[in-house]
Amino acid sequence: MRPPALLSRLAPAGSRRDNLENPSVDLVQALIAITDGTTVSAVSLTPYKALRLTSVYACIRVIAESIASLPVIVRAGDEESRSRMVGDPREQLLNVQPNPEQTPMEVIETWIANALLWGRGYLYVVRNGAGLPIELWGLRPDRTWEHRMPDGSLYYTTTLRDGSTKPLRAEDVIPLKSIFGLSPVMATREAIAGVIAADEYAFRFWANNARPGGVIETDQNWDDQEFSDFSRRWRSGHEGLKRSHLLGILTGGAKWADVGVPPQMAQMLETRAFGIREITRVFRVPPHMVGDLAGTVTRASIEQQSIEFVVYTLRSWLVRAEQALRVGLFMSKEDQKNQVYAEFVTEGLMRGDIKSRYDAYALGVQWGWLSRADVRRFEQLPSIDDQQLDQFLVPLNLGTSTNVAAKSPAKQGFVAETASSLTYLALLLRGQPGGEEALAACIAELQRLRAEMAAGEPEPEPDDEPLTPSSEFGI
Repeated sequence: MRPPALLSRLAPAGSRRDNLENPSVDLVQALIAITDGTTVSAVSLTPYKALRLTSVYACIRVIAESIASLPVIVRAGDEESRSRMVGDPREQLLNVQPNPEQTPMEVIETWIANALLWGRGYLYVVRNGAGLPIELWGLRPDRTWEHRMPDGSLYYTTTLRDGSTKPLRAEDVIPLKSIFGLSPVMATREAIAGVIAADEYAFRFWANNARPGGVIETDQNWDDQEFSDFSRRWRSGHEGLKRSHLLGILTGGAKWADVGVPPQMAQMLETRAFGIREITRVFRVPPHMVGDLAGTVTRASIEQQSIEFVVYTLRSWLVRAEQALRVGLFMSKEDQKNQVYAEFVTEGLMRGDIKSRYDAYALGVQWGWLSRADVRRFEQLPSIDDQQLDQFLVPLNLGTSTNVAAKSPAKQGFVAETASSLTYLALLLRGQPGGEEALAACIAELQRLRAEMAAGEPEPEPDDEPLTPSSEFGI
């Protein structure tokens, strides 16, 4: 183990004296540096080395890219009265141009990926003279440190490319931390190191012609030099995939004895497949999202797992990111008064196939909690200058919605058309056999429609004259 003096070299220059209650060195990073990340399986593991594992890289990538691809909107108000603040400069900062050199996708995905890999991701906020944010930059977590002043106030330092250390105010840094502030990779280092060990074993297995071993038997007593020469010649002529199945010649009474492949080694593929599922369990990512389609996987199960990925995996990171952005970008008195915050729009991730979406839209429009203009916005279709598309449609047979529906132009037009049709039908039925019964049914339907139109209005004066076909239809 390295001497404790390494801790002092990890601390930035000019930092105050360390103590257990207020260390200036990140504990996880210090332990990694001291132990070189060595695990029980004798595999040296660091966050950067873990990233070489395809399953780790794939899990981090799918989470970070999924979140970074979402649009971010700025809202104000509580759950009852929240509204979008269109044109807010901070919304432009998060969606259009965070800094002169990077896109929003690059900044956000690096922020999320650092939190997944190191347990902490940092964004640095550049402000203008009025204190408003004008740029966002990512900070390397392995070069950024948290400190506290004697009065308990927090500040940060980061190491620049030229090796110099720059102090940063706490209000100018937006930290994003995983659970306990621990790196998921290092918190489960033994499991991930086991997967790396299995991969390295597999690579060496195939590098040695897929033969884990064999022995050459001879009755001769070779000295060290003869043994070394024979071993070198044999390995140079037969070791490796390129030399597989070459003819081998043994002289001097030597014989080859095949050791064979033990059954446990033949299960190497199953071991490596289990390692992939072990890592997806750490990051809580469905295996099919990293290319593991083993087992019973159907189209329906994949769709359900994708929804669960949004609900149970991305949601926790989205809440962390939204709350971190709120503290870092929306903490002015005016923002706190108006309850301003940033929100990642996840509707795109929750969208099903086209039939499922259209069925859901139809239900929303039919039952009056979605307008047709809302549907066009959800499907990212261009808006149409038609006020009727913003109106909510209500089923005609719902009594509780009659008062609202009866006042709409569409309902009034429907009643007018129906009355016109019934009047024409009454003229046709006049004098026909059975026409009196049919005419009475027409009158009853017209009365029902007119009662719906008049619902909620003062009751009309009672009419002493009974309703007859002549008085109703003017015939």
